[in-house]
Amino acid sequence: MTDADDLMKPLDMEGDGIHEAHVAGIDLNYRAPRLPDDVRLALPQPILDGDQHLIELYWRAWDICFDRVRDPEPSTGLVRFCDAAFSENIFQWDTCFMIGFLRYATHLLPVTASLDNFYAKQHSDGFICREISSVSGDDFWKPTHPSSVNPPLFADAEWRLFEVTGNRERLTSVVGPLSNYFAWLKRNRIHSDGKGYWTTALASGMDNSPRAYRRGGPDADEHYGHMWMCLTAQQALTASRLVSIGEVLDDHHLVATYGNEARELKAYIDEQCWNESVEAYTDKDQHGEPTDVLTPASLWPALAGCGSTEQIDALERMILDPEKFWRPHAIPSVAHDHPTYHPSGNYWQGGVWPPMTNLVIRGLASRNRVETAYRVAMNHLENLWSVYKATGTLWENYAPEEARRGNISRPEFVGWTGCGPIEALLETIIGVQVDANAQSIRWTSIRSDRHGVSHLRFGSNVVSLCFVPDDVAIEVEAKSPFKLEFVRDGKTKSVNVDAGRSKLRLSS
Repeated sequence: MTDADDLMKPLDMEGDGIHEAHVAGIDLNYRAPRLPDDVRLALPQPILDGDQHLIELYWRAWDICFDRVRDPEPSTGLVRFCDAAFSENIFQWDTCFMIGFLRYATHLLPVTASLDNFYAKQHSDGFICREISSVSGDDFWKPTHPSSVNPPLFADAEWRLFEVTGNRERLTSVVGPLSNYFAWLKRNRIHSDGKGYWTTALASGMDNSPRAYRRGGPDADEHYGHMWMCLTAQQALTASRLVSIGEVLDDHHLVATYGNEARELKAYIDEQCWNESVEAYTDKDQHGEPTDVLTPASLWPALAGCGSTEQIDALERMILDPEKFWRPHAIPSVAHDHPTYHPSGNYWQGGVWPPMTNLVIRGLASRNRVETAYRVAMNHLENLWSVYKATGTLWENYAPEEARRGNISRPEFVGWTGCGPIEALLETIIGVQVDANAQSIRWTSIRSDRHGVSHLRFGSNVVSLCFVPDDVAIEVEAKSPFKLEFVRDGKTKSVNVDAGRSKLRLSS
């Protein structure tokens, strides 16, 4: 066998006891206790008459999430936090993804504290380590290590938190950490072309992904001189979120500074990362040539606002292509037709990872592909439900070819697995998006059954919404007035809703 042939051979991740090592020390039979009724009543209550099983999955995710709150020793310099469920370390991108659903429980859980732990450990030059020990409070990686960072999603997480809380003081307090981290990455991860960014497979979060090399595996700390599309797009997303924060805070300097950064990065991504041969965003190799390795990371530019209508159409087709990502359990971490694709997952060589499914859902929805986002979300939740019924738990990742856990996967994982049963259920399946700052809700309703949500908190308001198909009406109850934009069948109905109970007729 030649060296080139060996590079094309996937690692045998089912051999050598790798799964057993991955779950060593974990009680595989442990199951989190059910939340008390008073706690459940303080959380959003989904209404989904046609899919009651997804509500059971929703509550099970919250059960596990609450069971994962940790209290570090004061000597660590850390405070009580929501655990990513992977190890004794706290992880950057895990925590940021978790904000997507934790933001609905800021009155019950240490949500902002989970982010503040990273800011408290930020170095004077802006560096924030990708993982920090919750036992010692020390960085797990030295800043000089190529894999010392994670996807920089703090600004996105803070903006999403603000959408639910409307807390402007919080935004003011985090501008410094966010802008300093952006600057550190710009100084230390800029590609040799002076515009794009580099990272490694491990630092990207996609540990043994074949993006920079064909085989994947122990050299995941190498960047190979590649320009990595994902980190470049994540910096564009950060810049865009800082612009939004600046607009809320009336900070013209912040808007101007990061407006320029966002425009330049987006233009660069569209010019340098769009790969016509595969009709997707991809990385570039050390020679400046596009790689053809397709992964869900191609949706980072879409979420960051890159791409024409035609390019987003192409990404949508890629997601729905069975030879690429539309497998029995969508979305695998590498395209089905790639040589390293493994039907059992092989971690990031085919495994279905909740954060990447979340990225695809958000990326599509943000570009008005809400029906495809809905299809992805339903596929994901139905598979999670099947595995949950068989195993009694939620897992770190899943197999793409059948309803099974990934072959290297930890149980009782919420963690980012909560992005599906909680976040996607509320925001994509039911379709409710809140804006506490504007005191408004945009509800994109796709379903034909009775559906909605009660006890939904945003800002100081608490709202209940229910679509009643027999009456073609919405039943509403609100603590305070708010604006409702109801989108259905391509039509938008905007209503200023008063406090109290009301019924909105949609046929008139």
